Amino acid sequence: MKQEYESFKDIRFGEMSKEEINALFSRYEFKDRHGHDLLNCFEFLQIVDYVLASTTADESEEAKQ
Repeated sequence: MKQEYESFKDIRFGEMSKEEINALFSRYEFKDRHGHDLLNCFEFLQIVDYVLASTTADESEEAKQ
């Protein structure tokens, strides 16, 4: 499956705080099929935490080299 739009390709999520990422997605007003806000979705919050943790780990690896 190919991504049709590249609206997020230039956004540097690794340089953003959790609050900045939440604010960005809040503006899109994404909802699940039950009308719940994306920011209340546990899986979405896990993805944000994973991205931030991965970025921190990558930066710490680069600092060691």
